[in-house]
Amino acid sequence: MFFTMGLRFALIFFGFGTFALLAHFVFDNAEMSIWGIYTLILSTIEVCKQGLLRNALIRFIHLAPPDEQRNTPQSASLVISVLFTLLLILGVLITADWFGAFTKMPSLPSLLRWSIPLLIVLIPFNHAEIILQSNYKYQSNFNGYLIRQGLFFLYVLIGLVWRPELLTFRNLILMQMIAAALASWYLYREAKPYWLNEFRADIKTIRNMLSYGKYVFATTLFGSLARSADHFITANVLNGINPAAVSYYNAANRVTSMLDAPTTAAADILFPKNAQAGNETDGMTKVKYYFERMVATLTLVMIPLVLIIVIFPKFILLISGGAKYMEAVPILQLSATYALLRPFIYNFGHTIDAIGKPHVNFWANVVIMLSNFAMTWFFLQQFGLMGAAYATLGMHILYTIIFYFLMKKHLDISVRNIFFYMKETLQLIAQKIGFRQKFE
Repeated sequence: MFFTMGLRFALIFFGFGTFALLAHFVFDNAEMSIWGIYTLILSTIEVCKQGLLRNALIRFIHLAPPDEQRNTPQSASLVISVLFTLLLILGVLITADWFGAFTKMPSLPSLLRWSIPLLIVLIPFNHAEIILQSNYKYQSNFNGYLIRQGLFFLYVLIGLVWRPELLTFRNLILMQMIAAALASWYLYREAKPYWLNEFRADIKTIRNMLSYGKYVFATTLFGSLARSADHFITANVLNGINPAAVSYYNAANRVTSMLDAPTTAAADILFPKNAQAGNETDGMTKVKYYFERMVATLTLVMIPLVLIIVIFPKFILLISGGAKYMEAVPILQLSATYALLRPFIYNFGHTIDAIGKPHVNFWANVVIMLSNFAMTWFFLQQFGLMGAAYATLGMHILYTIIFYFLMKKHLDISVRNIFFYMKETLQLIAQKIGFRQKFE
């Protein structure tokens, strides 16, 4: 938990720090909108690829006989990774101009094409990361991401001091590739004791992993698109009127993403635990307990952080982007408020996948994505800049209601238990700091 939480906070720190430096000193709001859409597309691609590979490989490693865990699942995963990357490259070449037209950003297609070498470099990076996670080597993954994101942040920082003119879109993408290559080399060395020692590209295993992973991949894709609706639809509807509009949502997202760090860290830890528990006699009871306990704890942790953001939004935006992002104040306040629902939403997906029901997660996210795009487009037409924020608030409420009834059906979770664990966690904290009597 320490290293996974540290990893999430490190990623957020470097992402936030890089954004702040670029927003303050390098790019104007319109350019930051372009960079924000580019990074959003790249992060969506990587998250979806991990959705296709990560859960399937971890699950099949745990299901395979001990003598097969190193070779057959890994070989199948590598084959899928290479083929998927080739499809991604083809997709980028075909759709880059469409993305530029849809977002009304003429320079976006060239950025996407320049990122193709990065997609290739990420093949060994993603594979080694999953192998290390499946063996609970969280410190190694922490160090790998520290290399990748830390080097990129240092390039921006040093560039500002010595050669600001080198901080162009093309050079930033080149540095992303170099940092990812060095991190891949490090992760490979760390994962070598667990790396396959014989390549066994078994067609049956590939087919089974794809059959399992296709739902997780599609779910991740639709979930990512639903979460990105405010950026993409805002660009399509408002970019011709206000080229800075996307940058306001990007600035708010950079801040509120810090609230998601504990949740995503917990999900990374719980997935292999849930996958293992799912094969045990009383496994569903354990999974139910993990879910309720983790949602309660994470929500409790987030409440004071949300209050700080809601009360001091101007100060936070001044630090992150500067005075030119003050129009994002109401967006940030609203985004922080509905972030309180995300521990429940995020843990739903990982939990339902881990117990072998990815199709349930898939169909829920399909409905939500379609609803989110339609609602975001409609609200932007009705309310202008704030429309996407209102739509996202409504969709978060809808997410929670749908996911609650699904979790009630499959795991019999209880809202009462979640509140009980929140109270119990608060009591434990109070005991540690000497205020036990207040809760007795």
